[in-house]
Amino acid sequence: MKKIIRQKPIKLLMAFCQHYSARDLKAMLSIFTPDAIVWGTGADEIRRGLTQIESQLLRDWSQSDSCAFVIEKTELDEDNPNWIGAILKVNVTMGGVIHPLTMRLTTITKRVDGIEKIHFCHGSFPEKYQEIGKSFPEESLMC
Repeated sequence: MKKIIRQKPIKLLMAFCQHYSARDLKAMLSIFTPDAIVWGTGADEIRRGLTQIESQLLRDWSQSDSCAFVIEKTELDEDNPNWIGAILKVNVTMGGVIHPLTMRLTTITKRVDGIEKIHFCHGSFPEKYQEIGKSFPEESLMC
C-alpha cells in the first residue's frame, strides 16, 4: 500500500516539470491546492494561493524563451509519503542562449476533494559562488 501512496508525489513532480515546460498555466494551477505556498530562489518569490502562483509563473515565463527539466534524483521519506525532494537539471533558454542550471525542489502534497495536489513547493538554484566544501558563498559576500 505504501508504494502506491509514494508514487503520487513523483507523479505530481513529473506533472510539474511537464506543465511548466509546456507553459500550460491551467494545467500548472490544477496541480496546486487553492492555498498552496510556493517559495523560489529570489527574496521576493514567496507566493500563497493560486492568484499569486499564477503571477509568478507568468513572470517566470516572460523572462525566458523556454525551459526543460530532467529529474536527476529524488528523495522520498517512508514516514512522510507526502514529501518529496528532487534534484533537477534545468535548461533555461533566454535570448536564444541555453543556460544549464541545477535546481533543488521540495514539495509536500495534500489531498483535496480526493485528489493529491502540491500544497507546498520550494524551488531554488544553488548559489554559484559557494565553493564545494564551504557552508557560505564567501566570494559573493565580499563584493
